[in-house]
Amino acid sequence: NRTYSPTNHVSVNMFDPATHRDTVYGVSPRSAAHVFAIALEKSPATLDVRANLDFQVFYKSDNPAWLAKVQAREAGEYTVRWDFADVDGKIVESSKKTVTLAAGKEETVTVPVDTENGWFATRFQLLDNKGGVLLDHRGSFVFLPPDTRKAGFESPFGTWLFWSAHGGDYVIERQGPLLQRAGLRHATLPDTWPESISSKYGLTAWAVPWSRSRKPTLAEKLADHEALIEKYTTLWPSVDKMLIWHESGSADAAFPSEMWGQAPPPPTEKAAAAWKERMEYVTALGEMVRKKYPKLKMQYGNDGNSLGIVAELLRRKFPRQYIDTIASENVGQTIIPEKPTQDGLQATWYIRETARKLGYPDIPVTAAYEWMNRRDKTLGLKTQADWYMRDALHGLAYGFDTIALGTLYDAGTGYYYSTWGDGGLTERYPYMQPKPAYAALATLTRVVDSAKFQRAVPTGSTALYAMEFQHADKWKKWIYALWTPRGHRTTTLNFGAAGSRTVIDTYGRQTTQNGATMELDISTGAKYVISETPVTSITGGRSWFPEDAPPAAPIVVDAMDSVENWSIAPDVDTRLERTGDTRGKEMMPHRTRGNFELREVTDAEKGKSLELELK
Repeated sequence: NRTYSPTNHVSVNMFDPATHRDTVYGVSPRSAAHVFAIALEKSPATLDVRANLDFQVFYKSDNPAWLAKVQAREAGEYTVRWDFADVDGKIVESSKKTVTLAAGKEETVTVPVDTENGWFATRFQLLDNKGGVLLDHRGSFVFLPPDTRKAGFESPFGTWLFWSAHGGDYVIERQGPLLQRAGLRHATLPDTWPESISSKYGLTAWAVPWSRSRKPTLAEKLADHEALIEKYTTLWPSVDKMLIWHESGSADAAFPSEMWGQAPPPPTEKAAAAWKERMEYVTALGEMVRKKYPKLKMQYGNDGNSLGIVAELLRRKFPRQYIDTIASENVGQTIIPEKPTQDGLQATWYIRETARKLGYPDIPVTAAYEWMNRRDKTLGLKTQADWYMRDALHGLAYGFDTIALGTLYDAGTGYYYSTWGDGGLTERYPYMQPKPAYAALATLTRVVDSAKFQRAVPTGSTALYAMEFQHADKWKKWIYALWTPRGHRTTTLNFGAAGSRTVIDTYGRQTTQNGATMELDISTGAKYVISETPVTSITGGRSWFPEDAPPAAPIVVDAMDSVENWSIAPDVDTRLERTGDTRGKEMMPHRTRGNFELREVTDAEKGKSLELELK
């Protein structure tokens, strides 16, 4: 099991060394030392640590406990020492127990778990009678409040499962509760888990997948597709979506230059032939599905950013009555959720804009069931959690009916080191030790549940997000999710009247505030406010960036407080220009040199400074 850090460690060396935090559980930055050999010493006793459940996500009603079994190979006195640390690295429990064992005997030390809500790192050590460390076991658990969710299979939330691939297995008694307690209602399920079995865990399949029939005729391909639909809707009767294409490629379709007012180039002969065949098939498929399976929603695209494939479908005036949604399949990886690029989450905006430009302004957007996959080995555990939750909140604001986050557990083979192998909500099978992202997702699905997105509340800043939800049946309250993409921001919420309001952080830790206004520290992880009355205003205050603090004794090259030493470059830099008339125009967003003004100011915090304004 990989060593856990409750802080935001990063396990690669491409990041600022300041992000590597060497704590009691932490991972030090890579050093220049090379290890060529290790001598292993056999311990005089073994230590087996596991929970009293088959998974490490606990409710108080479970009466959870850790069981540390010591088995002596040699007679002696042994001590089990344990620590629990919260996601910020604070030790919340530390204790030990000594046992005296004859050779061949064993004893189990039971450690009850009764913490506040949230994610916790664990460390169990076995010590000899001189205090020397024989064995060191590190893991994690999540402690959750009671499940109050009302959302059923209409919930958009789910994940991908590797199952038997990449070191996994089919064990619904272990994986089912993990999915259920996270509030996930959908997953990629094996045929051996029909809804009659999976529904026990509030779980069903995502959708009817794309048929990849290679039969020679249109009629035979349609027959294969209908057989696939029958299979899925029989195994999982609650499935109400089907994918039209999936990683199918654009068949050389032109990039949607219509977005910036340019006509695309005419298709090549090869592309025209391919799209003629595609259009014949999806038109016949749409007619068949509407006639025989009217409850199935047809979701088009599912091909990376889906821009080429969706654009060509709509250029050819595909009937609107056969389109329910258009979907991105971008996995995000290390692209921040708010970045307006076609290669990340915001590809959604580009496909929606493409549809609008091509005369389909009302097509809803969504995501494929292979969607965001945030890599903790490059982002760190806390940033992975932060980004997954912002992915989900953006998806809710867009109106997605599919929000697929990561995988349930990491790959257990060499695939772990690939782009897609370490985006799990838990560690690899069979350990499946929960990451902070698991606690964060369980919190979001419980707090927001089936509440409806109402609006993005103005905050006076494009870098301070505040989303308003309402769930009249469950809460009869308003729910606000707030975050900033970077750093911290003091934020004031004004409700106009005094009252008691609940504040819940990313990991589920809960407090109460009273009064007509509240001031919160908003950062990169979502913070939730639940109120019986709607907010009247939200205002951002001071910002600060502790992660970007300068070194203790910096050498000041220039104080950047005088326009005498600085000026705006007068000429366009062709390396930075990207418009409809430049090379690379198919990479969005476009950008061009703006009109800036540079001036000296006196800042309230920084004193004499330079200010740059885009006119």
